[in-house]
Amino acid sequence: MDVAMDSLTVLVVDENLTFLRIARRFLEEIEGVVVIGTIQGSDDLLERVQMMRPDVVLLDITTSDLPGGIGFISRLRGVLPTVKIIALTLINTDGYRQAALEAGADMFLPKADMGIGLLSAIQRIRQIQREASQQPSPHSSTGSQSVGG
Repeated sequence: MDVAMDSLTVLVVDENLTFLRIARRFLEEIEGVVVIGTIQGSDDLLERVQMMRPDVVLLDITTSDLPGGIGFISRLRGVLPTVKIIALTLINTDGYRQAALEAGADMFLPKADMGIGLLSAIQRIRQIQREASQQPSPHSSTGSQSVGG
């Protein structure tokens, strides 16, 4: 796959095939975003994500096939520390939001807010990447935040 240097590669993980298709179409409309794959839950999810090495993982944290649920975020963060993780869920509660961010998600996005929230999240990640590429030090912190809801 030929991906431009300034492109943002995104992997979408969700158990719902319809949602995967919608998210892919939405992301493909955003200039500079390349969807490198969709995964509909998997026992070998961690290995597949490592192999694909996306810039961003859009992850449904309530996917029943997700090994470890929210805990999967910290496992993913452990093997790919620079990947940006956007935690998605239909369950928009402060508890889920806090748990996802504490586990290492960069952003939390309720699915109900995906239309506006996902574009905002992608723009924020691109801004963070631009700022990081302009800084001489490789040690920068982006912090965690919620989008929407």
